[in-house]
Amino acid sequence: MHPEDIKMNLRLMGTTQSHIASQVGVSRMLVSLVINRKSTSDKVMRAVADAIGRDHRAVFPDYYLGPAKRKTSKVHNFH
Repeated sequence: MHPEDIKMNLRLMGTTQSHIASQVGVSRMLVSLVINRKSTSDKVMRAVADAIGRDHRAVFPDYYLGPAKRKTSKVHNFH
């Protein structure tokens, strides 16, 4: 979803970024950064999606359905 669509849906659901931030235990600025795709946080993305009644993969498909941004495994494959 586009950031402006997320913000509109939050307004329609009667909630704010500050409310989400206090529920999750982060700053309102982090919630804003995540919504605007300037930062990532799984728990914030899931809280935002829950607040608007949508699946987190539908709200942030670029993060959840896109290719991995980095390799997180520290396991080495020696063939």
